[in-house]
Amino acid sequence: MIKVSIIIPVFNTKKFLSQCIDSLKKQTLNDIEIIAVDDGSTDGSYELLMEFSKSDNRIKVLKNTRKGVGAARNTGFDYAEGNYIGFVDSDDFVELSMYEKLYKKAILNDVDIAIGGVSLYYADTKKEEGFRPEDLYAKYESYPFFNAKRFPEIIQNIGIWDRIYKKSFLTQNAIFNTEDVGFEDHFFTMQTMALADRVCVVNEPFYKYRKNVGTSLTDNEKKNDKHKLDIIEMGKRSKLFLKGEYVYPIFRKPFLFYQFTTALYHEKNVVSFSTFEKIFNVLKELTDLEDYEYLKTVNHNGVNRFASFVEKNQLLLCYFWCKKEARWNP
Repeated sequence: MIKVSIIIPVFNTKKFLSQCIDSLKKQTLNDIEIIAVDDGSTDGSYELLMEFSKSDNRIKVLKNTRKGVGAARNTGFDYAEGNYIGFVDSDDFVELSMYEKLYKKAILNDVDIAIGGVSLYYADTKKEEGFRPEDLYAKYESYPFFNAKRFPEIIQNIGIWDRIYKKSFLTQNAIFNTEDVGFEDHFFTMQTMALADRVCVVNEPFYKYRKNVGTSLTDNEKKNDKHKLDIIEMGKRSKLFLKGEYVYPIFRKPFLFYQFTTALYHEKNVVSFSTFEKIFNVLKELTDLEDYEYLKTVNHNGVNRFASFVEKNQLLLCYFWCKKEARWNP
């Protein structure tokens, strides 16, 4: 029986693939399958994946024709046979005990989602730093299981790759990766965390999220506006989803903090004014009076000021303020 299917979308990451695949092949949990979905690579990634598959029959290689990371993950999911599903980005790697420890706690407590910790791995210095609030994760770990309605703030910790999901949970709730859009993991996180009845945490930094290599959306984010509208679109879909499930009042505070801190980061880094205006207008459209009342109480000067500009529809003042903030607090 395959316990965990690990799905890897791959696009032109040949120089990182060996470390990624090796960290999965050497997992202490042996009953896994590794499903690599090449998304039209042109740097030899596909050929390298085929070589890996010859040396380990647990590795399956599929091929897409440049459909994007969301579509690649969905393709892998269609072929997955495991009881639980994990996702790994092809420029990252994981601790060798990750899937054994997550799976053991998941099975012991019959959870929909088992979440681990994350370290940022800086490729230039090879140093790591924590990426999740350790005190909160320690609190979560003390419970055999819980759900996000009990600890709503957990939805702020966006991530698809630091956890495993019961396959039947995803299938029964028809949860798939959004395709043809960037930052698709934000919407996926909101859906899965809001719908999961049982969640557990193992507070160890298993997942190594590689930084400063120029391959991720966040690494390239400051260079152009290509995906900046995607992040606000995912926020829009998330809010409409939470409202549709009648759980928005439960998640209002953490969702708004996530929404406005994320939007502020992107507004500070926009290249064109038209992109800034579009993000501003979507926020204005989505935010109601009760939302603004909460945002006034947030202990974050940037969020308070930003929300005030949106509430008063002060587009130009907000634009110049964000540019000034970007110069002093990049």
